[in-house]
Amino acid sequence: MDIRSAQKHTWENKIEKGFNTTDVPLEVALLISEVGEAFTAWRKNLPDFGEELADITLYTTALAQMNGIDLQAEIERKAPRWHRTPDAAASVPLEFGLLTKKIGDALTAWRENRDALGGELADIALRTSALAQMNGRDLYTELQHKVTKNRGRVYTRNEHGVPIRVREHTPPPQSTEG
Repeated sequence: MDIRSAQKHTWENKIEKGFNTTDVPLEVALLISEVGEAFTAWRKNLPDFGEELADITLYTTALAQMNGIDLQAEIERKAPRWHRTPDAAASVPLEFGLLTKKIGDALTAWRENRDALGGELADIALRTSALAQMNGRDLYTELQHKVTKNRGRVYTRNEHGVPIRVREHTPPPQSTEG
């Protein structure tokens, strides 16, 4: 799954499930929480690390969509000039710190200089991809898995209107009779 497809699927899922599609600061706060979850998964060597990286990417694509940005095009524009530290094992915490800084930069760009927002979101996506590579994960496979998983989730809302997952939807068993 490429970024453009992930952006499309994320947006469709948000609309279908009634998730946030307009509140950029809320989406940034949710993105920051996903970075924390990914860091915890990395630090504790949990099996859902790749899924948490996919969540970061999906929130980034949602922010792009909210602002009319083609994230794939921004990444393609930025990628040739983008470099990361080659010392993979030693730089994972640094990469998480720089990722968090970029999220702050994206929020500032949204408030003060919308023209810079696409580049900041591209940096977030590129840093997330670097974290996946540094840890032997295929981010695009993780994205495909997460998009499929998200489509099957069923939600309700609490008293504040916040969506709360109630269960994973499991399709009915297929008949073996022909």
